[in-house]
Amino acid sequence: MNEATPTLFDMVELTSATENMPIGAVGTIVDVPPGSEDYFVVEFVDSEGVTIAIKDLTLSDFRLLTGNEC
Repeated sequence: MNEATPTLFDMVELTSATENMPIGAVGTIVDVPPGSEDYFVVEFVDSEGVTIAIKDLTLSDFRLLTGNEC
């Protein structure tokens, strides 16, 4: 489990593969539903900034990137 609590616009890295997204894919939290403690909407983009996927994830699906990892 992540030590810090993820918030809107934090960058995350997948720790488990999801449909069409490999482990290690980096995305940005774009929604944190009110009252949710373990549910986040994460957007993944390509090198041009075009959205390639939007995934509903839980804390167990990703790790929070910090500092120079971003």
